Amino acid sequence: PIVSWHQFAMAILQCEISPITTAETNRKASRPVNACLDCSKILTNFGIQQADWREAIAVLLSGQS
Repeated sequence: PIVSWHQFAMAILQCEISPITTAETNRKASRPVNACLDCSKILTNFGIQQADWREAIAVLLSGQS
């Protein structure tokens, strides 16, 4: 499923993280407005169905990878 960077970090760290705006990062390079992690093109172009990112994190953190 589609996931934002904020959701991804929350699942990994399981701690309170405050989202910030691009303006608050004080970076010189421009950033995209929509920064969701979306791997739908790999399915469309190559037929690869990716695992649910939450399940993959659980497996990785449990040491069963």
